[in-house]
Amino acid sequence: MGMLDGLLGQLTQAAGNQTGQAGGLGGLVGSLLGGGSQAQDGSAPAGLSAMLLPAVLGWVQQQGGVGNVVSSLTNSGLGSQVQSWVSNGENQEIGSQAISQVLGSDQVTQLAAKMGISPEQVQSGMAALLPQVINHLTPSGDASNPEESNSLLNSALGKLGGLFG
Repeated sequence: MGMLDGLLGQLTQAAGNQTGQAGGLGGLVGSLLGGGSQAQDGSAPAGLSAMLLPAVLGWVQQQGGVGNVVSSLTNSGLGSQVQSWVSNGENQEIGSQAISQVLGSDQVTQLAAKMGISPEQVQSGMAALLPQVINHLTPSGDASNPEESNSLLNSALGKLGGLFG
């Protein structure tokens, strides 16, 4: 939970929320924003990550939660990558094109238009975020506890809803 807590905390500040209360899920946001213009791993600009985080979390929820996303991605040929995100080890990357295959090019295009960015930016940003989100929504190192994962997901969405809703 720590990384998601930091991310939400930084999003709160970036959104101009004067209360300074981000709750307990800001670590992911903090690690992605890293206080600079790029995520700490350099994979996506911080502003892009901040913009796309609600979309990634919302997509996970629309799929029925973390367990369904893990199953779907595994069945799409991304099993080894997804397992690395769920486990407590280092996360394997996925390519931008995998995002279009998973979401569908129409959804990528719609999301890009809604956010005023290119489809390529959506793909690269989501490819950088999705492994981190799944990792932090499975803190026990497995996806076999849907209550815990969905509780974390709903909490994060609730906090982001207040910022972006």
